[in-house]
Amino acid sequence: MVPIRKQEGFSGQKSIILPVGVKKKCNQHPLTRSLYVTDIGYYPRAQYHYRERKMGVVQYILIYCIEGQGRVTMSGQTLPVNPHEYAVIPAGTPHIYYADEENPWSIFWLHFEGTLAFHHASLLTKNEAQLISFCGFSEERNSLFDKLFNGLESGFSIDNLILGSINLAGYLSTFSFYRRFINESADESFSRESIVDWAILYMKRQLGRHVQLSDVAREVNLSIPHFSYVFKNATGYSPMQYYIHLKIQRSCEYLQYTNLRINEIANKIGIADAYYFSRVFAKTMGMSPSEFRRKYR
Repeated sequence: MVPIRKQEGFSGQKSIILPVGVKKKCNQHPLTRSLYVTDIGYYPRAQYHYRERKMGVVQYILIYCIEGQGRVTMSGQTLPVNPHEYAVIPAGTPHIYYADEENPWSIFWLHFEGTLAFHHASLLTKNEAQLISFCGFSEERNSLFDKLFNGLESGFSIDNLILGSINLAGYLSTFSFYRRFINESADESFSRESIVDWAILYMKRQLGRHVQLSDVAREVNLSIPHFSYVFKNATGYSPMQYYIHLKIQRSCEYLQYTNLRINEIANKIGIADAYYFSRVFAKTMGMSPSEFRRKYR
């Protein structure tokens, strides 16, 4: 039976897709090029979720089911994925995966690559002998996913990317060596506040407006030159470059999960000129908004 294909998003979902330039930075930096995330997200109760890639992708894909059921087709066989099981799709492998129509899955998922990605995938799959595996429940795993996602959601500074690479290795290890993580918990939920954290939080709250550098500097009680120096020294980006990245990241979600027109999305992220938005989007993501929507919907 051919599954119904879902063309729109799912309530409560979240995802991040790294821009082309950020992926290039990850591939070049000695502390990130060994292992890094390119796409990451969470789909709750993803009814009619369906994805087919006839040529596969260049990354490895990890899908972790926490409830419901789905199926993965690859290498000539279709396998069920049940709660607290994970599927690994090797790089370059044609595949289809979809949610069960009666009991749709809730999944955490990510794409990863790097010079050590093959070796991590080999651990996950026992050298591709077991592409669907049981992993149990682990609070540590959930905590690491949140750290990984929230770090990237906060922006693409080199510090965030390095920390993301470290957290990704830890996250994958909770599957490869799951017996060591079951019933363990992590309570490190505290993250220190700083001027840069404060500024980024302010920017994220103002994505629907046109905020100027002076507005952000005033919010953190610093002069514009001092704030710009502190921010760029911490993130590697000027404040306004970072702000644009956050806007583009939000627009990616609108393109994936809504039917809003391009000019409506531009307005939602505080850019009045849809043509300017399209140029900035293409420069950041390596493709136009329309191309992005066709590729990732």
